[in-house]
Amino acid sequence: MNEPLSSQTTLPTQGTVSTPTYKLYTHWQVFGATFLGGPLAGAWLIGSNDAALGYPENRNKALLWGGLATVILLILAIFVLPEGTPRSVIPVITCVLMMSLAKSQQGSLIETHLAKGG
Repeated sequence: MNEPLSSQTTLPTQGTVSTPTYKLYTHWQVFGATFLGGPLAGAWLIGSNDAALGYPENRNKALLWGGLATVILLILAIFVLPEGTPRSVIPVITCVLMMSLAKSQQGSLIETHLAKGG
C-alpha cells in the first residue's frame, strides 16, 4: 500500500525531479465542476484527489457529503427560500464554499504536485 503524500514531501536532490504520474484537480476546477454539476460534482473531484494522494477511504466520504449537500440545497431551494430570491444566490455560495473546502484541505498538496511538474 502506498504511503499518503504530504505537503512536507521533499523533492529528490539527485539529478532531475520526477514528474508525478497522477492527476490532481485544482480548487478552480472544483469550482467549475460545482458550478456545472452541483456539490456532488465538486465532491467527486475532491474525492478523486484524495484517492490519488493515497487516501482512498476519503473518496467515499467526499461523495457522501457532496450528495448530502445536494439534497439539502434542493430542500432549501424548494421549501425554504422566499419566492423572490435571485436564482444565482445558491450556485454562487455553493461554488465558493466547495472551492474554499478544496483549497483548505488540499491546497498545499496540489501546489507541491504542480511544483513537481504534475
